Amino acid sequence: MMGLEEIRRLSILTALRARHHGIRPRVPTAEQREAFARGEFSTFRFPNLGDYVPAGWTLVESHFVDKLGFGLPGEPAATQSNFAHRLATLPAEHGYAMIEEGQFQCYIGEFKPKAKRAPKYRPGTLLTEAEHTAFAAKLDADHARGEYNK
Repeated sequence: MMGLEEIRRLSILTALRARHHGIRPRVPTAEQREAFARGEFSTFRFPNLGDYVPAGWTLVESHFVDKLGFGLPGEPAATQSNFAHRLATLPAEHGYAMIEEGQFQCYIGEFKPKAKRAPKYRPGTLLTEAEHTAFAAKLDADHARGEYNK
């Protein structure tokens, strides 16, 4: 059995590797979500992030899960089948990754993508070509609706 110090050390090393390699939470496909509804994980693999939370994602919940598939209902860690059924009910845009790993159980993090903000024009700032095009299109649309003719 691994001690807490060893689990913590491995989590830090995993977080450093995940950050270095740009690993992100994995978002299940529609087919994988269908497999979850049947209680299966056959085609879904959880990346291991350790303590690392990638830019653009927010950790919203952690789930304590049996890692090896030998757990029984009623134990503190959810069985793989029960957890798969739970994943099928969670938002489709959420991503998942292992955030802590012991010898027999693990914590799976549920991550929500952060909303992307539209760029805002501020006087005195330089715009990229794409931002300039988008801003010009918005001005044209506002003008077409009569926003500036009042």
